Order: sequence, then C-alpha cells, then structure tokens
Amino acid sequence: VVYLNPGSSASRDFHENIFPQLKNDFIDTGIVSFYPKNFVTEDEIEKDSLNIAYALWLECINDIKPEKYWEFYDNLFKTQPDNPSLILKDIGISGDDFDYCMRNSRFAHLKEDIKEVEDFGINIVPAVYIGVNGKDNAIIQGAGDYAQLRRALLFASAKVGA
Repeated sequence: VVYLNPGSSASRDFHENIFPQLKNDFIDTGIVSFYPKNFVTEDEIEKDSLNIAYALWLECINDIKPEKYWEFYDNLFKTQPDNPSLILKDIGISGDDFDYCMRNSRFAHLKEDIKEVEDFGINIVPAVYIGVNGKDNAIIQGAGDYAQLRRALLFASAKVGA
C-alpha cells in the first residue's frame, strides 16, 4: 500500500521516478500487489484543502470508471488543477456522471484512508506500508529511495516464498 498526496512534490517524485521501477520489477511480475491510498488527515477536512478535493475526485473516478483511475491520477499529478473538468474531458468521463458521484457518494474509502493514516502514525509522504500475511509489517515514510524500497520488498517477498 502506498499513501500519496497528489499536491506533494515528494509524492509526485515517487509517482514519476520510483513507481515505474516498482511496477516493472515487482507489480508486473506478480511479486507484490499494489494498492494506492490517499494521504489525508482530519485537519485537511476542516481546512477544506485541495488534497481533500483530489482524494474525493479519485474516489469518484474509481467508482465511475476504475480503468481510468491511473490516467486521471497521472494527469492530476502533472497538472495540479483546481477543477477536474479538463482531465475528465481528456479521459472521456462525463462531467454529469462525475458531479452526480460528488453529490451522492459517502466516500467510505476516504474515511478508511484517514483512519489508517492516523492509526499508522504516517506523517510524511510518500509512505509505503508493506504487509506480509498480516504480520511482519513495515512502514517506510518518505519512501524516496528506490534501493531502500527494493530491499524491503525483497526481504518481505522472501518471507512468503515469492
């Protein structure tokens, strides 16, 4: 699991420079499963931050057209918009569908992400949570070094015989 904040330059660096290597070496080969999560906090909800907006947009994209999630995510990292309309148009998602989702969703996943961030004590992004069968878990905060992440994943995968 990786916790990212699309508004963070460190998360953007992870997405552009580390994720492609991670995908090539571990995800595409089936060694690890990858789950993106939003790095959001209760404080950001109170401040109505742009990060909360990004997290909510991502939840809706995943609900409307999950196969477009990564394309939307890429565009979000690259453009950092105040409004998602141009990205929606570029990836072929109806603004009406998106608006309906934004008005009617309960965003349970976002609440789960907030709880996990708080429970795990994550305060730096990107943060990578590595779990092996529910035990021997590790969290790497500020995961900006592929070599460190690679070592941790190889160690974890050796435990399960991957």
